[in-house]
Amino acid sequence: MRPNGVEKQVRPPNKTFTCYIDESKSDPSQMVTYWDDVPYSAWSSEWDSFFWYYPCLLNSNWEETAKLDTNNYTKDINWNSVNITSGDNVMVCFPRLWIKMSKSWSIITLQITNDSKKDWFSYLAHSRVNSDKDKFYVWAYKAYNSNNVLKSWSWVSPSTYIWNDNARTYSRANGTWYEMFAFYQKTFIQALYIMKYKNLNSQATVWYGYVWWSSRQNTWATNTSGMNYWNTSSTTDRVKLFWIEDLRWNIFEWCEWYYGTGSNHYISYDNFDYTQSNYSTTFSRSEWSWWIQNVYWTSQLWFMSSVSWWSATTYYCDSSVSDAGTHIPFMWWFWANWTEAWIFRFYANNASSSWWYNDIWARIMYL
Repeated sequence: MRPNGVEKQVRPPNKTFTCYIDESKSDPSQMVTYWDDVPYSAWSSEWDSFFWYYPCLLNSNWEETAKLDTNNYTKDINWNSVNITSGDNVMVCFPRLWIKMSKSWSIITLQITNDSKKDWFSYLAHSRVNSDKDKFYVWAYKAYNSNNVLKSWSWVSPSTYIWNDNARTYSRANGTWYEMFAFYQKTFIQALYIMKYKNLNSQATVWYGYVWWSSRQNTWATNTSGMNYWNTSSTTDRVKLFWIEDLRWNIFEWCEWYYGTGSNHYISYDNFDYTQSNYSTTFSRSEWSWWIQNVYWTSQLWFMSSVSWWSATTYYCDSSVSDAGTHIPFMWWFWANWTEAWIFRFYANNASSSWWYNDIWARIMYL
C-alpha cells in the first residue's frame, strides 16, 4: 500500500522531439527552431506532461512518502497537510529521458525522447558507473545544515561557509545515493529548458530572480507559487523553475562530477572526489571567460563554452569562466550580479576543497 498522497506514475506514450540551435545567429530568441516532430508550441504545458516531473517528499530509502500538490508544497495531491520544515526532504523528481546532440557546421541538433529503444541517445543524468536509475531527484530548496546533514526544508536559512569536501560529506549523510547536484543533472535541466522555452536568453525568458540585493534569503518564498514563478518587474523577487526554488538565484551552487587542473578538465560519472580517482572523461582546455557564443555540443561536454563573446544579450547570454590552476566548479550566480548568468552559467574557479565563502552552498540530489 502506498503512503498517503503518493500515486502510481504511468509513463506517457513514446515520443521523440527535435530542435535546432543555429549558432550562426546572435539573437537568442531566433537561434532555436522546432523540427516537424514537435507538435507543441513554446511554453506549452504539454511539455510538462512529456517531461513527467513532479514535486514530492523523499526519505533516505528512495521512497516517496508524499507526492506534493503542484501549486502548494504544504499539501499532498489529496490536499492533506504535509511537513516540509523537517523530516523527509522536499524534492523534485525527474524521470529518465534520453538526450542526443550532434552538430553540422553551425547547426546543433538537440533531441529528447522517452523511447529507450532509440539509438545513440544517452541518459547520463540518470546513470552511475554501475547503476542506472529510472529517476533522479533534485532538492526543491537550497540546503540547510542540520547537525552536519544537509536538508531540503522550507522556512530555513540556506547554509554557507561549508567546505566543498564537507558539503559532499553532509550531502551523503542523508543516506545511500544522496550527492551534491552534479554536471549531467545540470545539463539535463538545461536541455528541458531549451525544449520548453525555445529562447537561449533565459534571463529575458524566465527573468532574473533574486540577483540584485545584499544577502541570501530563506527558503519558503515560492511554496504556493505553482511550478514556475517570476516577477518581470523585479530583480529582488524570488523565482521558481520546474518546481525548484532559486535554481539559479540567491546563492552559488557547487557542481559535482567535474574537476580541472591546469589546462586539463575531467568529468566523472560516479563517486566524485577531489583526487581525480573516478574520472572517465578527460579533455584539454585553456582558460576562458566572458559570455558564451558557441558550445561543445558533444555527449560528454554538452553546453560547456567553446567560444566566448562580449555581450550578455546575444548568443547564449550567460558568462562562463575557467580560471587557471585547480578548478572547483560551481553554477549560476549569487544575489548581487544579475547580468552575469542564468541557465548556462558555469564557473570553474581556482580554489581548493577546503575553500568556502558566504555566497556558495550546496543543492542536493538523489541518484
